[in-house]
Amino acid sequence: MDKFGWCILGTGSITFKVAPELLKNENSYIVSCWNRTHEKAVLFSNKFGGTAYENIDECLKRDDIDCVYVAVTNDVHYKFALKAIEYGKNVLLEKPFTINKKETIDLINKAKENNVYLSEAMWTWYNDTAIKTKENISKIGNIKSAKLTFGFPIKSLSKKGRLWDIERGGGALLDLGVYPIRYAYELFGMPKSIEATASLYKGIDKYDEIIFKYDNFVCIIKTCIDRIVSEYVYVKGEKGEIKVPFFHQAHKTILKTEKKQIFKYKGLLYQKQFKVVEDEIKSGLSESNYLTHKSTIDVMELLDKIRNIIGVKYPQD
Repeated sequence: MDKFGWCILGTGSITFKVAPELLKNENSYIVSCWNRTHEKAVLFSNKFGGTAYENIDECLKRDDIDCVYVAVTNDVHYKFALKAIEYGKNVLLEKPFTINKKETIDLINKAKENNVYLSEAMWTWYNDTAIKTKENISKIGNIKSAKLTFGFPIKSLSKKGRLWDIERGGGALLDLGVYPIRYAYELFGMPKSIEATASLYKGIDKYDEIIFKYDNFVCIIKTCIDRIVSEYVYVKGEKGEIKVPFFHQAHKTILKTEKKQIFKYKGLLYQKQFKVVEDEIKSGLSESNYLTHKSTIDVMELLDKIRNIIGVKYPQD
């Protein structure tokens, strides 16, 4: 079987988590990597393989790259994904996909023009637990209520990290809130209307309370970077309920109707995402069957609407 070569753009902490699992996929290997601070790319290269480049164009132009994993900061997701696409490379782009819906639509159109694959690295929804939860929704009957929360205090107490910086796409919504918002979207679709409040700090949102209104129920979402709000999905229906503790990690989902059923996933967290993307590219797909372009656009639209309500505006807007 042919080898599958990955290029890594951005070698921050997330890449040191995903790379060991990516390399567990048979025939997957790392061709090249780049980081704004070259020393970090060298550290990554020494640990996981591939050539560390100072020049991003040299990094991207290699013929043995099958896909580029873009894991730079939020503010430059669009810039670097576009550069990879213009080199004719398939792209797996970290969440949040871009800063806004406008950038997302433009990237998707550029990928179509260049006949390359483009997908979102929302790894939760490549895994069986989230898919099982979605399948179980019909088993609890008409939905009566839903609540999703995800938040914890971010380490940069000095508030100098990227999540506290409006120029770098900071705030709770795009980094943590995107997880429960995507989950609500996958389970219930687009809401009829949205209400939201937030606590702001120098332009970014540090705490959000969001209400998605559907025909017969509301979904309450809380997310933050300044306190602990736990992490869970809870959906109550006429015939039962669903609970998903630590939902973004996709380890366990609990269905309770006349009896209690627990579905557990004990596999690696990131591995399947990369395996799915590899298989889809090999089969000639231009978008993922797991996370469609439409779903990514819809989620970005929701994020835009929430930001408009709470008053968070980025330079890219």
